[in-house]
Amino acid sequence: MALEATHIRFALDTQGLFEVEDLNKYISGTIYPDSRYPTGIDRMLTHDDSQMAKDFWSNDDFRKGWAAHLLYDKIQFAVHADLFGDFLKENNPDMTGEEDWIVRTALKILQDIDDLHRFDIKSHLSALNYIETPNGEDKIKVTEYNQLFINIYNKAPDVTIEDLEQMWVKWSIPVEIAAKMRSKAYEIQKNERLIKLVSKIYDETITRKEEFYNKYCI
Repeated sequence: MALEATHIRFALDTQGLFEVEDLNKYISGTIYPDSRYPTGIDRMLTHDDSQMAKDFWSNDDFRKGWAAHLLYDKIQFAVHADLFGDFLKENNPDMTGEEDWIVRTALKILQDIDDLHRFDIKSHLSALNYIETPNGEDKIKVTEYNQLFINIYNKAPDVTIEDLEQMWVKWSIPVEIAAKMRSKAYEIQKNERLIKLVSKIYDETITRKEEFYNKYCI
């Protein structure tokens, strides 16, 4: 998964593909899938490929945002493999799954911060007051989840690695794992070559959006 500023940016840039009518529902829908962390529901209820198919989201702007979220995750995973494969488990079989997840998450944290400098997220945060619970989740938990991002991104563009580290802690990621993500993010940030690649992730995903849309969303 990308983090939510990245997802909102991508949703805005793909609203034409999904023929969105109600932008508030669409934006709320695009951050909805990761609410599985605080609500504790099974990942397949929010992150199944079938939820990208047009017969799932047609005529429902909340579901269109949901599909855009999954589409971005799919593209980003491929872009990470192409740009950062030397540092990921695919090319390093001795890495553990946890180590791979920490690297990928550090990259996502840094990209989220970079994306916050590229668009006006504050003008879209009111959309997160719209709530749906399509899998019967506790509405209070989903509301708190949305509010967490209103609080974090109201600081934009001055969101820090620590802000996003604490987001993970609030989602019950162990403190020691979150600390490793923070350390890895700072390590990447200090590497001039890698941080330049991070700034290229979003543009590369945009170049692939129609290819992946045509593969998964029609």
